[in-house]
Amino acid sequence: MSSRKKTACYRSCKHTRSFLSGVRDRVKCFYCNGGLQNWSQDDDPWEEHAKWYPTCEFLLQQKGPEFIHNIVARFPNINRPRLTAPGRDVPPPVPR
Repeated sequence: MSSRKKTACYRSCKHTRSFLSGVRDRVKCFYCNGGLQNWSQDDDPWEEHAKWYPTCEFLLQQKGPEFIHNIVARFPNINRPRLTAPGRDVPPPVPR
């Protein structure tokens, strides 16, 4: 990844309290440990966090349930990773 793109990624991610892992453009949330990578120029860190890790309590505290619901509603069928960090409230899988 170019240093210009890495700098842009860092600047856009620092307000979400994510940190660069040092490998390509990978970032991790300090709270839920959710990782994101393969950033596009117009990706918004809050939206990407809500899209992939909607159960993150920090995200909920910072952006609120309506923001998260709106993002999740736009991407209802993606296969989201399960957060399994100790002490995190992860809802059980929905029976099919």
